[in-house]
Amino acid sequence: MAKYRQLHTTFWDDTLILDLTPEQKYFYIYLLTNPNVKQCGIYEISIKQISYQTGYNNDTVYNLLELFENMNKIVYSKETNEIALVNFLKYNGSDSPSIRKCIEKDLKSVKNKDLIKCIQGVDSVYTECGGNNKNNNKNNNKNNNNNGSFDYYNNISFPNYYDIHYAKRIEQDEEMTKNYHNHLISLGYEKQRTYNGQMKWIKPKKPITDKYIGV
Repeated sequence: MAKYRQLHTTFWDDTLILDLTPEQKYFYIYLLTNPNVKQCGIYEISIKQISYQTGYNNDTVYNLLELFENMNKIVYSKETNEIALVNFLKYNGSDSPSIRKCIEKDLKSVKNKDLIKCIQGVDSVYTECGGNNKNNNKNNNKNNNNNGSFDYYNNISFPNYYDIHYAKRIEQDEEMTKNYHNHLISLGYEKQRTYNGQMKWIKPKKPITDKYIGV
């Protein structure tokens, strides 16, 4: 059975992506579409394999992984060689029972379970382990650990960065928008007016200070 990984058209409008170099964009697309990517958005891959398939040396691969970790696009586990694509399920989710069953199976095979709670939208996955509908899933989450199942439904409410596309999707919900704004403020974001008069959430850069002061 052939595997396909879709790239959402809004990818090219993401403010973070717009600031990337062509090489950085290429590497991020590789992380989203390489043969090891699983339906749950978490997969195991070695630095050697990434280097071989992208053509980058090991040092460059490590630097690029660190870059996208700092951008909150991925979480990389050196201990298990696993990568979690933070927004993967947000753009590749499905109501198909077969797809959800596949996600559930993939989640069980994840070695570093801490990566699961990093995936946006993982709380919406519901299968036999969590119930056959979303309502049952909410009621059963508290009992998952008691019946021997892992808690796959950790709710990551908001992205840990300003996502303009996410903000537009929730703008009709005043309460959710308010909570998202409070979340951004807690992360150090400020709402500032741009040169064209529009309001935008910006995270001020920390001032650069000399590490060593002396003669």
